[in-house]
Amino acid sequence: MTDSNPSPMGPPCITDAGVRARYLSHLPIPKQAAFMATNCLELGFIGGAGGGKTWGLLAAALQFCDVPGYHALILRKYLTDLRVPGGIIDQLGWILAGQEGCRYNANERRWRFDSGASLSVAYVLPDFDPDETVEQEALSIARFGGSEFSFIGVDQVHEFATSHVYQYLFSRFRRPLMQAGSPAPDGVRLIDVPFRMRATGVPNLPGQGPEWFRDRFGPQNPDAPTMSCTYRDNPRIDPDEYAATLSALPGDARAALLDGEWREAS
Repeated sequence: MTDSNPSPMGPPCITDAGVRARYLSHLPIPKQAAFMATNCLELGFIGGAGGGKTWGLLAAALQFCDVPGYHALILRKYLTDLRVPGGIIDQLGWILAGQEGCRYNANERRWRFDSGASLSVAYVLPDFDPDETVEQEALSIARFGGSEFSFIGVDQVHEFATSHVYQYLFSRFRRPLMQAGSPAPDGVRLIDVPFRMRATGVPNLPGQGPEWFRDRFGPQNPDAPTMSCTYRDNPRIDPDEYAATLSALPGDARAALLDGEWREAS
């Protein structure tokens, strides 16, 4: 029998404004809803596997896609991870299937909405290369020059070798000062939408999780808000069955994916 205790609900920047769910195919689970109901600039959704972190990231990005002028970006390190079955592109397709007022351009990897908003999916490097260098990762940010977003979500941020890409993306938060344009149906305008940098990650995965990731999101840094989650927070999966599927993994990897807890750096 697995431990049924969920992880703590979340950081102090949770608001009581409720969750906008205009484009969601189903309502978020409680931990995802708490993640979405935050207005702080930066928040990491850090924890084990199966907790619904990536779906929560996508749902958060979609919250304001009915607001004219809103633009969101979802980033993975590798293009191949975007394309895998059940990956981000598939998940967004499932969420938005049958939704009126949005269209997907596969060449651009971008959803456009009748409001004028957009949600783009992007990558840093085409595929994993054992010979890739830190410089290649850092130089990749040139493709984002001149862009502007109100939401940026970095999925599996622990895969990035340095903080360079992540930190650079903060410079892409921009919007016109004017409040021109029509509001969303509920009256929300672009000026009302908070800038949000959101990230997901797993602590202590063997061979992953560079020092910058621990320094920024680990327990020794109280200044960067984080939320934790594990498969036990997700009522849409069978916890015993899921834990059993991870039992064949090596001990360190199994512990990281099951518990999602920070441990002493080796």
